[in-house]
Amino acid sequence: MPHRIASGLGPALFVTSASALYGLAVALENFLLLFLRQDSGEALWSALARNLEFLPVIGATVRFALLGLVIALGLAVALSRYRETPVEDSLRRVAPAYVCVLVPIGLDVAAILSLTLSPSFPYGSNLAVSLALEGWFEPMLTLMLFVSGLAHSLGGGEEKPPGRGRWLGPAVILTALLLFTLSTPSRFYEEGTGQGNMFKYVRMAAAVAGSGTLDIGRAGENRDPSFLDFLSHVPRMASSYASESRKLLSRVLDSIIQGQFYWGEPTASRANRSMFRSASGGIYYINAPGPGLLLVPAYLLDCTLNRWLGTERQVAMIVFWQLIGAMLVYQIVLAASELTERPAAILTAFAFALSVPALFYTFQVYPELPAGLFLLFAFRKLAIDPSPGFGAAFASGVALAALPWLHQKYALVAATLGLYALFRLVGGTRTGISLQPMKLLALGAPLALSAYSLFLYNHALTGSLSPTATFSAAERSSFEPRNIGKGLLGLLLDRDNGLFVFAPVYLLSLVGLSAFVEEHRRLARPYFMTLISYLLVIASFPYWPGAISTMGRYISSILPLLALPLALVAGRAMSRGTIAGSALTLLAASLAYSASFTRDLIPSYDAQLLWSRTLYSDPAQYLPSFLSDGFLGSGPAHFAKVLAVLLFIAILVYWLREGARLGNRHVENEAGHFPYRACLGATGVLVGVIGIGVLLESWPGNESTAARPRYRDTLSTDSGIEVWVEGEHGFEGPGAWVPGGGESRFHLRTHRPLSSLTLALTNGPDENEVLVTERRGSTAVIELPPDGPHERKVLLRNPHRFDGPKGESFLYELRVRSRGSFVPARAGRGEDERRLGVYVRLP
Repeated sequence: MPHRIASGLGPALFVTSASALYGLAVALENFLLLFLRQDSGEALWSALARNLEFLPVIGATVRFALLGLVIALGLAVALSRYRETPVEDSLRRVAPAYVCVLVPIGLDVAAILSLTLSPSFPYGSNLAVSLALEGWFEPMLTLMLFVSGLAHSLGGGEEKPPGRGRWLGPAVILTALLLFTLSTPSRFYEEGTGQGNMFKYVRMAAAVAGSGTLDIGRAGENRDPSFLDFLSHVPRMASSYASESRKLLSRVLDSIIQGQFYWGEPTASRANRSMFRSASGGIYYINAPGPGLLLVPAYLLDCTLNRWLGTERQVAMIVFWQLIGAMLVYQIVLAASELTERPAAILTAFAFALSVPALFYTFQVYPELPAGLFLLFAFRKLAIDPSPGFGAAFASGVALAALPWLHQKYALVAATLGLYALFRLVGGTRTGISLQPMKLLALGAPLALSAYSLFLYNHALTGSLSPTATFSAAERSSFEPRNIGKGLLGLLLDRDNGLFVFAPVYLLSLVGLSAFVEEHRRLARPYFMTLISYLLVIASFPYWPGAISTMGRYISSILPLLALPLALVAGRAMSRGTIAGSALTLLAASLAYSASFTRDLIPSYDAQLLWSRTLYSDPAQYLPSFLSDGFLGSGPAHFAKVLAVLLFIAILVYWLREGARLGNRHVENEAGHFPYRACLGATGVLVGVIGIGVLLESWPGNESTAARPRYRDTLSTDSGIEVWVEGEHGFEGPGAWVPGGGESRFHLRTHRPLSSLTLALTNGPDENEVLVTERRGSTAVIELPPDGPHERKVLLRNPHRFDGPKGESFLYELRVRSRGSFVPARAGRGEDERRLGVYVRLP
């Protein structure tokens, strides 16, 4: 018995020590967040000595130590009963996972060193400060590292046989649909809400549903069409198609008789930058009509629901777009499962679903989401499938045929993949060529009909057969090949719109490319043909597309293809700790952006505002911007920035690619080693990222802007007090709502001490009890009558005080809790469905 106790004492002490250190780090983080709000310029250590409260620090350290030990013991007991092993042996298996908490502790140490070097913005290595203190990155990284380490410690790297997957499809689709629904801001369900081109596609759907035409001037003719109304237009639409066909074929035949090539004569005229007027007088958008046509059934369903419920919402359209996203997630699972283990395929698919940009275009109507679905489906059936059948060929032909209708930019990639498939179906044998005529017909017929219909559509509206006729009609240029280099770098690296900036998890696609080519050589040719044919088009836009849509929207159509080599890396990460730690670090950064934008999605075209409301110290300002003039953008340090970022990416890929290859037989099967190697992988990525941040910040000629950190919910009052609020609701006008039955925390910064503060509290329709607590102070219980505002004075006695070269700065902390609650919509006060408590306004 004493031997058993002694053998379990070491792991228990390790768990307790690691948990205690993490608790100490959390307590220090809370102080650092306050330190960032002061503007006196005081050095960190003197501010720490004056303001840090040691009893709360000791309390946090002890609480985390006990919590970590209790969790470890609970897991050890459960594991010992499951495996019928001694508890001390199980505890030795659990303990290594706790080494993962050393990574966030190291980040906090780096942040403290940074703030020691420079207490004011820009910081000496400001990326360390942001990674340690901003948003969800550090908590998510800590949790994912801990869970992955714990899974390997408990499972011992044992491989589990894959299930039959009978319910895989419904489970993946429903889970993804639920995640997309929860991530959608409620305002997007209101009629008329949207960003960018979304309004145009909805208006197209309204025109087609109500008048049977894409003439947006007729979109308001029937504002509440039914399904029967739309069906009544179908015969006329078919007749118009036949009539326009006769006109076009007649003109083509006349030209052939005269020995000429018919290209048409442009007859449309410019209406404005995004619309043109046809010869018949109708007004049309330059955008391809595919997204609008896809929306017609959902639009009609919304009209029906609104008639029944007496509402004005667009629920069916948003849910339909979310369903497209969920189906795309399932297609990624199916495609990646052909290349690697199913669990890795599922993890990859949901990493795609929850990362920028995919997550935020599941509730905004743009062509990229359905295009990604059609393109991946066709690639899976025509390239990955070793022998596509008749049905697969026909379905793939329909998917490829639909792509140019979503946007003109997909014409080349659809043609490229379609031609590859056609040549593949003309298979070579020892005796010659083996034709598969029925499959060729199934694939080629939809493509031919789509191509003809596109020429007919352009000719009917503009008089020209040019694929870019609608752009030319509005006097817009479509492609400028000289922009390819800048456009490609911008799509990937631009500080405001680059994919690798907002979703660094896709760097793993570069890591997995060599393994993808080695293990699936048959797919390499169609894979790169598909990628390149799309990137060449999108990168050659005249003003590369990041300028009008942030977060990599224009590249999102091929992200499902980039997910395939990423899935190989995910498969390797399940047994190789270094790969796992690096991958989880990049994934945590991607998910941190998603969490930040979910909380506060702002107009996608305002990139600078988006950045300023995302990060405390805005480290992205040191990255290259490709929206400025010049081949690589302007700025004296710009070329050096590009080289530095590319060098970092090259080093990261070189470091990880060997571990991602199947030929590397060094597999970390020893369960106890996995967490340590995962920490090594995470640390390597973090050191590299912070190092490149320091280099970019200190490079001569950098155009960074010195300013204080910026926070999401900030208000400057008439009395000169600067206030931040942390809670469920931010500032709305001159105050903020405290949630019903919940609490909000207010930080007040002044340059003079305050003895008291008068709050104007607005209540709901019933009496309420509000609790106001100052730091280290007693709680004031305030009985509020209905409505208001009611002025109440609270005492302020315990500020954080900072004294530096810029003068004194006082930080007060107030916690306001509302015991009562009400829902304005139910109380007859508007349509607000939130459960609110009390509205707090400061003088």
